[in-house]
Parts: sequence; structure tokens; C-alpha cells
Amino acid sequence: AEDGIRDAQESRGLGDVYKRQATFIGKSATIEGRIIEINSDIVEIETPGGRIKARWMDREKPATGGRAVIVIRPEETSISRQPKGSCIEGVLKNTSFLGDRTQVTIEIGGRDIITYTDPRETETLRSREAIKIYLCLEEPPKAFQA
Repeated sequence: AEDGIRDAQESRGLGDVYKRQATFIGKSATIEGRIIEINSDIVEIETPGGRIKARWMDREKPATGGRAVIVIRPEETSISRQPKGSCIEGVLKNTSFLGDRTQVTIEIGGRDIITYTDPRETETLRSREAIKIYLCLEEPPKAFQA
């Protein structure tokens, strides 16, 4: 059972259930790409913004060359002018000051990806500038068959 009470050997606990179900609650964005490498449940996917490693969550086994979709949640990302760690490249589209945070919209492969950051980190960014920016992922995002 998913509640961690029945069938304890099958359950991964309530925290895992929450994280898997929370993928589809709130804001998220998707990016499609092609699987180029498979290492257990981690797949490397070529996206319009570059290569990214993601955790395979689909019941169907991944296949090299197959299509995949990556789910990106704003709270699992940060922005940088230089790639650091696991990042994909995009173009700054818009910044919106929201008081305690700034909403940043980055265009990657024709799709708008939203992230949030500290307002002090975006003081030098201007949404009218077509500047290259990197969306960096704190953990491997989840990937599914496209």
C-alpha cells in the first residue's frame, strides 16, 4: 500500500509518496528530449537547452534514442549566468518582482520555464535583454516516456 502501513516491504514511505504525487501539484513545466544514455534509473536526455540527467519514473523501460519528457518544478531550480552543476541553457524572457522573491521566466526550446529566486540575485537582469541564462537543477528531475 502507498500509505506505508500495509505491505511495508513494498512501501517507500509517506515522504516518497508525497514527492511522487506532488510532481503534478502546483506549477511545473515540461521539456521534451531524446534519451542518449541509460544508467539504471538515471537517463541522460538531450534537450533543446543541452544534456540533462533525470530520474526515470515511467513504468516502461527507457530505450536509447527514445523520446522522453522531463518535469521541472520551480522550487527545485536556480539560475546562473554560468553553468554550474546540472544546468540547461535558455534565454531570459521576463522577471517579475513578487516581494520576497522574483519570478524568472526562461525560454528553453520554445517553452517557458518558471523559477523563483532571491530579488537580490536578479537586480542586474533585465527582461528586455536577450541574455543567455542557465536553469540549474538541484536534484535530477523526473522523466517519463513522451
